[in-house]
Amino acid sequence: MTIPPGLTRADVTVTLDYIDISKAKFTLRDKTGKKLTTVIGKTKGNPIYLRTTPKRADPIAPGYQMVVIHGITEIIKNRPYREHGNMVQN
Repeated sequence: MTIPPGLTRADVTVTLDYIDISKAKFTLRDKTGKKLTTVIGKTKGNPIYLRTTPKRADPIAPGYQMVVIHGITEIIKNRPYREHGNMVQN
């Protein structure tokens, strides 16, 4: 996903709209919320779970998922759902 000419990273937001075992959908928006582009990436393999030390109070460890978009691999951190904690409502 490329930032359009005349804009910087500070001028845009990227949201992960959807992710499953085969694909992930991302949307790029400007500061006014106008959709600039949407891209679909391919997820690779199963989520990776890392051990945490010291032992966490939260027993659910986050998972990490590899997503490839236009040949570039990104690592996405999957966090467990927490009401009002990691979800954006449009």
